[in-house]
Amino acid sequence: MRKQPFFCLIIALAFSTSLLHAQGTVFTYQGRLNDGTQPASGNYDLRFKIYDAVSVGVQQGGALTNAATAVSNGIFTVTLDFGNQFPGADRWLEIGVRTNSGGAFTALLPRQPITPIPYAIYSATAATASNATTASANTANAIVKRDIAGNFSAGNITAVNVFGNGAGLMNLNATALANGTLPDGRLSPNVALLNGTNLFTGSNTYAGVIIATNANNVLNGSFRGDGAGLTNLNVDTSQVIVGGTNLVAPLTVPPKVPAAAIGLATTAGYPYSVAVAGHYAYVANVITNTLQIFDVSNPRAPVSVGVVATDYTPRSVAVAGRYAYVVNWGSHTLQIFDLGGAYIQQLEAGTIETGTLQTRDTVTVGNHLDVRGGLTVSGSARISGGLSVNNLVGGFTTNIVLSGHTFYITNGIIMNVQ
Repeated sequence: MRKQPFFCLIIALAFSTSLLHAQGTVFTYQGRLNDGTQPASGNYDLRFKIYDAVSVGVQQGGALTNAATAVSNGIFTVTLDFGNQFPGADRWLEIGVRTNSGGAFTALLPRQPITPIPYAIYSATAATASNATTASANTANAIVKRDIAGNFSAGNITAVNVFGNGAGLMNLNATALANGTLPDGRLSPNVALLNGTNLFTGSNTYAGVIIATNANNVLNGSFRGDGAGLTNLNVDTSQVIVGGTNLVAPLTVPPKVPAAAIGLATTAGYPYSVAVAGHYAYVANVITNTLQIFDVSNPRAPVSVGVVATDYTPRSVAVAGRYAYVVNWGSHTLQIFDLGGAYIQQLEAGTIETGTLQTRDTVTVGNHLDVRGGLTVSGSARISGGLSVNNLVGGFTTNIVLSGHTFYITNGIIMNVQ
């Protein structure tokens, strides 16, 4: 052997067909090795590697070393098994050689392409179908068979990507859809459509801004929240409900600008302040030092029903319940007036408690009338039950009818009984 041999390789790949039935990854490799210009003879160490490129590239799997490989007249034969390194992509075999005395391997270049023969590994199930016409369909581990019309019949098919017309597919898992458009008819009836008429029967919470641009939009039900941005509100007082501490605020209704006054009444002199409670207006007259009461039940024809003297220079009046509160600027006093007299046009009630009851029309009592204060009747009184009066005052023409008996009263004295 030479100390520094020069090797060249004349390659011939061969595979023993007797190994194909083993269904493994072993294949037989045969080559021709020259030492210099002469065919090599003797024992040599051979190293085999697989790469994914003719130069550089990435080594696939591990290296195989066949030590003391017999070479006769340049010919050698080895059995190689790199495992499953043949997925269908191109592969190149790199061979390194050295004498069996040791030393570094000499790579023989270029690398040799591996032909497709190593992929002809015998299938474990190929024996069940000697030709396509006898292949079974829809059975486990069977070859899928296409009929004369071009249709395939098979069980479950697993694939990364499936292309073509899927009109005949059924039982699709909608959660696996990544793109495309579903027709409206395939959607659940609970899905609201942008261009459809939708009825929401459940409770809905909208975190964003709702913009309704159609003037014919109708919203029914109760609405809560800040209505500061609402415009063109039609305020119906029968629909404004204030409950508990949830006050309606701020709600501003623009006033109607009157064209002219609808009613007029003459005061006792120099009115300075007014308060309104129910159907009555209370006017403080600053020059005449009086509190004047007007019946304003008919705003077009207010009527003065009484005047009472105050202290000096009344400038402010307020009414709460049965009392009127008057502030007199000149005398630095606050006066409180008892308005206990009830001024009622028509009243139907079970029981009335009041200090003084004064009527300007007919009084009809269906049961017992018990008056412990003063009773002043300008018209007539008709009482069907009993009558108890501590102080009865009437004018000369006052007519009181009691259970068919008529009493004519002058200055509180009964003058005649019929």
